[in-house]
Amino acid sequence: KWSSSKCPSPAKCKIVDKQAKCIAGPDLQPTYLNVPKTIKAGKSVSSTVIVKNFGGTPSGNFKDAFYFGKYASIWPPKKKLASYNRVSLKANQQKTYFFNKFTIPADTKPGYYYLHYVVDDGKNVKETDEKDNYKTVKIKVTLGDSQRPDLVAKSMKPSKSTWIVGQK
Repeated sequence: KWSSSKCPSPAKCKIVDKQAKCIAGPDLQPTYLNVPKTIKAGKSVSSTVIVKNFGGTPSGNFKDAFYFGKYASIWPPKKKLASYNRVSLKANQQKTYFFNKFTIPADTKPGYYYLHYVVDDGKNVKETDEKDNYKTVKIKVTLGDSQRPDLVAKSMKPSKSTWIVGQK
């Protein structure tokens, strides 16, 4: 049976595609993403993300970002909603980030969309695995306040002054 003790120091063990692998360099990965399942267009969104450096060395400073799009695939990148600068994570360190400063565009039509969180946005960290840098969730976008119809009748005038029941 394989064990992490077979990895040379300071490498860490990580399960990738049901296989245990030794990771010598940094390897950032979002392990948790929590956002509301229904979001109103034009409103701020709060979320929580947990990022872990599975690698055996510090990551160095990095950026992370939220993207928004109609499709589940992150590539090519969709509309960027927000980007943040982050300080280095030590080997095997995990950190929780709380966000409340990005907004679904106010002109977004109601429907289902995808919110993508990307760690190491811009690929500045030389990682051992660049394919595990994002998490995606499906969300429902509803009408925003600025999209609601605002119909006001300025005046009404009947075409006839007398009506007979059944008359068209």
